[in-house]
Amino acid sequence: MPLWRRWRWPGVIGLACLAAAAWVHVMVLPEMREQQVRAGGDLAQAERQAERRRQAGTSTAPLAPSQRFRAGFPPAGERHDRLAALVSLAALHGMPAPRIDLRWLAGEPLARYEITMSVLAGYADLRAFMAAALASDPALSLEALQLRRTDAAAPQVEAELRWSLYLRDDAAAGAAPAMRPAGGLTSASANTTARLP
Repeated sequence: MPLWRRWRWPGVIGLACLAAAAWVHVMVLPEMREQQVRAGGDLAQAERQAERRRQAGTSTAPLAPSQRFRAGFPPAGERHDRLAALVSLAALHGMPAPRIDLRWLAGEPLARYEITMSVLAGYADLRAFMAAALASDPALSLEALQLRRTDAAAPQVEAELRWSLYLRDDAAAGAAPAMRPAGGLTSASANTTARLP
């Protein structure tokens, strides 16, 4: 009786696994090693540059963990651009004129720009908008979501979304930044209600 008939499926699966392992060894591992060598070279180059700066007398003290954390967030000056991007994203998902309430909450180490949107949209469009908004801005979080449907057969839902945009507050602690009207936004104070056209 031939050997392959005695092994049957377990033998075929074993040979396939052996072939896959050989392919990984020949094709994938050399590329991974090359990437590792490049990364090691980049690290060595950064260490050499740091040593040269140290020898030249310039201080390259590493940032404290809290400073590194804070540096990962956008400055407060970008809040209007990020709000405009959020509103544009809503329009792309079929919500062209959301009602927006804005609130600036100064804090340390981060300030929070609270954005409450009231929209009328299809459920699928709303989910797609939320996913796209969260994927497009890493400093944005969805704090609360309320859904209402006036009629069970209605294709659209009324939704209230409360977003928080976390920003570095480089201004004096506790001082609310000046609000700038942007493209149809009306604002009077740090606690602002705005209606977009």
